[in-house]
Amino acid sequence: MRAEAMSVSIADTQRTYSGDEISQQMLFEISLSIPRQQIGPIPIQRFCRAGQAGEDEGESVLHIKDAFTAHLSLRCADENARTIVYASQPLDVALECRKHNAALTPGDQDASSAAPR
Repeated sequence: MRAEAMSVSIADTQRTYSGDEISQQMLFEISLSIPRQQIGPIPIQRFCRAGQAGEDEGESVLHIKDAFTAHLSLRCADENARTIVYASQPLDVALECRKHNAALTPGDQDASSAAPR
């Protein structure tokens, strides 16, 4: 069978790729940015408070497992049939707490602006 289309979604963000786009690469890597309004609250009690960042490395990291879920559908076809395969993958988030830097804007410290990996 050949790939006809692939769709990837996280929260309400979705991207669809054609079979031509998929077939041009052995490994298909994508990047999605999730708008702030699609990200629910992430519990970060007592994280990133004054004195919390490490003195030597200048930052600490909070890992949140399964903060988002990526959903994938792959539509394939040949001369006789069509099929769709669905898959889901939980995604973790790493929040970084850095020492105060005058160059940072208020949005840089907002937990809901963290990008999933």
